[in-house]
Amino acid sequence: SYLGGSVIKKLWRKRGEGKSRINEEHKESKADEVEELYWRALRGLMQQIHRRTQFEGARVFAFMGLLPAQGTTSVLDDLVTLLRLASGRQRVLLVDANSANPTLDAKFGVQAGPGLYQVVRSTCPLKEAVYRVNNANNLWILPNRWPNEENNAFLSHDEVEALLSACREAFDTVLIDAPPLSVIGDSPPLQRLVDVNYIVVSSGSVHAKVAEKMLRSIRNDGGRIGGIILNRFAQVIPRWLY
Repeated sequence: SYLGGSVIKKLWRKRGEGKSRINEEHKESKADEVEELYWRALRGLMQQIHRRTQFEGARVFAFMGLLPAQGTTSVLDDLVTLLRLASGRQRVLLVDANSANPTLDAKFGVQAGPGLYQVVRSTCPLKEAVYRVNNANNLWILPNRWPNEENNAFLSHDEVEALLSACREAFDTVLIDAPPLSVIGDSPPLQRLVDVNYIVVSSGSVHAKVAEKMLRSIRNDGGRIGGIILNRFAQVIPRWLY
């Protein structure tokens, strides 16, 4: 049978619309799968932190990017979301130690008042500078109240040691949003004095050799790396690769 040109165009257009709809559904499915894997990985990270605390005595965990804008704060924000949902009596402190981009107080609606700067400079005790996060009985935050003219990336060994000692005494687990490695430079005291460092890397942002060199410097300086968090990876990894 013969189909007129207008009929063929309509059929072709419908075929194109069908393919477009299938492609969109496929994209949404892939996006959902990526998000599911992301949250599954975060739950695994939270369980790992609990195990390190329970069986290894680790209490203080620093999260830092190799470079700025690696998404470290976002990863911590999502990890805290899981902590808020988790039941338990462990007291968790979230420390904003990134003076270059202090955002945690705004994210969690922390009121104005003393913070990290006042504690480090011994003008305020830790208990008066931490704030309980709303709707979370076991979560507190130490905000970054650092003057613009100073940079807390270059805290002295004694200052960091005193700060972490006070945090260990008051809390069961301490999560630190630390400055990027490229900002704090060589041999910073923070990465040596915390129990475990987690390094956040945004996919495709850092050359492998550069990353390896920076990670090697942490280990050579006595820092312990608990893992590398690959952030903003948009492609699903096939299950057979695990």
